[in-house]
Amino acid sequence: MSVLDVFAGWKNVAWKSPAIEKMALERGAVCAECEFRKGDRCGACGCFIIAKVRAPRVRCPKSKW
Repeated sequence: MSVLDVFAGWKNVAWKSPAIEKMALERGAVCAECEFRKGDRCGACGCFIIAKVRAPRVRCPKSKW
């Protein structure tokens, strides 16, 4: 994940878009049940889930979405 991807995720947290929010809900549902989740972070990569699920070019490090 690049710095630009991280920025895109946090930008999409602040400025909501219906398409991004739909994607975030779908990805977030997978993350909510994931065995690698550590609180508000992904235990596989360390990213904050709230931003990661809103970064369109980012993929799950465990290929779950």
